[in-house]
Amino acid sequence: MYIIGQTGTGKSTLLLNMMQQDIANGQGFCLIDPHGDLAELALKVAGPDCIYWNVADPDCPYGYNPLPYSPAKFRPLIASALIDTLKKQWSDAWGARMEHLLRFAILALLERPHSSIADIMPLFLNKEFRATVVRQIKEPAVKAFWEAEYPRMVSRNGPDGIAPISQSIDRRFP
Repeated sequence: MYIIGQTGTGKSTLLLNMMQQDIANGQGFCLIDPHGDLAELALKVAGPDCIYWNVADPDCPYGYNPLPYSPAKFRPLIASALIDTLKKQWSDAWGARMEHLLRFAILALLERPHSSIADIMPLFLNKEFRATVVRQIKEPAVKAFWEAEYPRMVSRNGPDGIAPISQSIDRRFP
């Protein structure tokens, strides 16, 4: 449920009452509070079974892995969404080759359990790691890219072909 309204119209009171009702009925709830004021009040209402996740706390960083092992039918959608996000983040270095390389890297890593963004550069640079990943690829177009197209690109362009990706990843994910 998403509740909006002007300041002082009772949004927090409504949500606190709903939380208390859920707790009384043995139900759970999730509160996303971008300001933190309501979360502080909710902690008092929730009691000892509360899990409090403060994403703004620098002493307790949380990670998010955008490369979950996913069913094949969702992989192109996940790859496209991640590409769109990276394109916005790296607009200064973005180009057609970068998008092409990243798309096939992401699609390959989506087929491998426990992959993360940190695996992108090893996929490009480490032959043994790449061979391990390629063995797990089932999607024919993705497998063909890594077995035929990527080796041709590397022999033609050398390490310069992935330099924009390397620089962008190193800047954002040290």
